[in-house]
Amino acid sequence: MGILRIGKVAINVLDLDEARRHYGDFLGLTETASAPGEAYFKGWDEYDHHSVILRESDRAGLDHLAFKVRFPDDLAR
Repeated sequence: MGILRIGKVAINVLDLDEARRHYGDFLGLTETASAPGEAYFKGWDEYDHHSVILRESDRAGLDHLAFKVRFPDDLAR
């Protein structure tokens, strides 16, 4: 199978402002965009627009993750 790496992860957070500070200031990720209740981040060496999505929610935890694949047909396996 041609999985290359994790492409993105979406995380539900209880406090979006606190999570922004943690992922931006403490972990050093760059915030690339935001929408009501969401913030998008990436690492300094990433080509894609974002790899981490923070979503404000009443329940914290993993929302979903997605993989980068070598070829689209790898998804059919």
